[in-house]
Amino acid sequence: MSVLPARRSSWHARVPSLRRTTVRRARPDIPAGRHRGVPRGLPRRAIASCRVDGDRNLTAPVRPLATPVSPASKSQTIQGKSIMRLPSLVGLTAVCCLSGGASAEEVAPRSAPIVARLAGDAAVEALPQPDGATFYRAGDFRVTTPLPDGYPRPTPPGVVEVKRYPEVRRATFDGQGAAPDGMKNSATAFFPLFAHIKLRDIAMTAPVEIDYQGFAGGEAVPDSYDMSFLYRTKSDGQLESYGRITVADAKSRLVIAVGVAGDVTLDQVTASVARLNRLLADAGTWRAVGEPRVLGYNGPDVPRSKRWGEVQLPVQAVDDPAE
Repeated sequence: MSVLPARRSSWHARVPSLRRTTVRRARPDIPAGRHRGVPRGLPRRAIASCRVDGDRNLTAPVRPLATPVSPASKSQTIQGKSIMRLPSLVGLTAVCCLSGGASAEEVAPRSAPIVARLAGDAAVEALPQPDGATFYRAGDFRVTTPLPDGYPRPTPPGVVEVKRYPEVRRATFDGQGAAPDGMKNSATAFFPLFAHIKLRDIAMTAPVEIDYQGFAGGEAVPDSYDMSFLYRTKSDGQLESYGRITVADAKSRLVIAVGVAGDVTLDQVTASVARLNRLLADAGTWRAVGEPRVLGYNGPDVPRSKRWGEVQLPVQAVDDPAE
């Protein structure tokens, strides 16, 4: 008599996403058909294996996140507890919730704050991506390259804001001679930095930052400059130095920023710095404490009229010298 192979249960065969799910062995101290720590009535396809603080039981059903989670990040710590991020179930990214309930905002990374808006009313739309990054749109302007983790969103063209930037790891090219003037003169620093990240398999981020030294505006030109490519996280690459490139952690900073449409030329830097200084004087809350820098969010593949940039000045509170 031939023996027919055992058939999978009908529900298992109909749900492709569960065909490779590992089924835990039954335990004598748990009633048949129950998953330890899972309340009765929870839909079977919403039950997933989860490790919470060693042998801690799962006491609440999974809940969808408000913000997509990067599939590459497998674990996260919330309120001192280690949790596992789960794969997609029925088209939703879910996370195991601790007793007491951790909100989606506690799971999703938070951006550094926009401290104040001093001029302009243009809105910025955040566009979350499946890998956990966020792109941005303001009218006809787009940012479609990930920002470093924790970086504040771009300032829309014409708008003036005070923003706080976190510490960030970046590769910096020590520039001498003619400084970048929009896209002009930028290749000297850009291509060595691009080769640096390509050789190390580091993903491109936005913005590209240019710090000017000895910039007096008017007819004067900068004495020197630094161009920097930013790492999305510090784990993307180690600290190092060779030739004219140095990888280091730039300290957190408070800046006043104005959004600029198109290429940010030296003439635009001069005009923008004058505007920022006028607004600082009117506000009376912050004062400039350094030289300007330019942030460029788009490459040469974007039409010049659609490029999005910023001019920034480092500032500190007038009543807090240690800011």
